Amino acid sequence: YWLCLIGSSALTLHAQELGEWNVYPSYQTATKNVCVGSMVYSLMNGNLLRYDTEDQSVKTYDYLHELNDVSISHIAYSSEAKRFILVYDNQNIDLMDLEDNIVNIASLKDKAIAGKEVNNICIDGKLAYLATQFGYVVIDMAEGVILDSYVFNINVQDVAICNGNIW
Repeated sequence: YWLCLIGSSALTLHAQELGEWNVYPSYQTATKNVCVGSMVYSLMNGNLLRYDTEDQSVKTYDYLHELNDVSISHIAYSSEAKRFILVYDNQNIDLMDLEDNIVNIASLKDKAIAGKEVNNICIDGKLAYLATQFGYVVIDMAEGVILDSYVFNINVQDVAICNGNIW
């Protein structure tokens, strides 16, 4: 009798598979919203979600399923490259297109340089200019590569492009 009871109980229990994880990120405070068509991409507490204004659906993104890291600090969108740039707190970079395909650029994160924290992002066409504590970095968002970095050993708070000049 006890063997049958234990056996039937084991069949009805549902547990998380060994090695399987769930992510429960916080979506409390929006720090940046980017609108692309009917979609609103929101950076909230270092996490990313997408809200569709037409059907009111919500999609969340996490490092177990799509992203390559945790704690996003900056997000920007290039309409020319049709990609987002996501910069994480540890300076890892993801480029994400509108179909949620992601390319990782870990070069800045992996580089042994002081003061590589990203302060801000400026988008000009398909190029992203990352203002850092050492200067700035230029990323071709269409190609998914770092084009150049400029080391000034000063804390660059922001970059602006005006008439082809970088300020």
